[in-house]
Amino acid sequence: MKYYIAYRFLGADMSQLQETLTRLSLAIETTGNQPYIYFRDAQNWWTTRLPTEQILPDAYSKLDQADGFFAFIESNEKSEWLLLEAWYAKAKNKKIVLAIKKDNNLRLLKSLADQIIEFETFWDLEEKIHAVL
Repeated sequence: MKYYIAYRFLGADMSQLQETLTRLSLAIETTGNQPYIYFRDAQNWWTTRLPTEQILPDAYSKLDQADGFFAFIESNEKSEWLLLEAWYAKAKNKKIVLAIKKDNNLRLLKSLADQIIEFETFWDLEEKIHAVL
């Protein structure tokens, strides 16, 4: 399966986010699935910039090409863009996998998910990805 990976971007440390997404991508690849990370694959880790108003329509077209939607949530802070992507994925009947840190209370995202992976540490998440995907 090809998974579109969604994550909270606003306020993130870009180098840490890049490292985390790279590890997440590798974990998904080792299960025989293909990850798609918008800011890596469409914008070469933020070196190729699109105007803000073009990003979401472009992301939707990339999501159309995916079989599933994989949301990575570490924070209790909501991401409006991630929510829009999740609702779009749901409307398009994509499989939705939510990887969410334990004790996170984002009930709306949980209600959209077909599968939920709760994790305590990133190492824990990597192991669970292998068991679930």
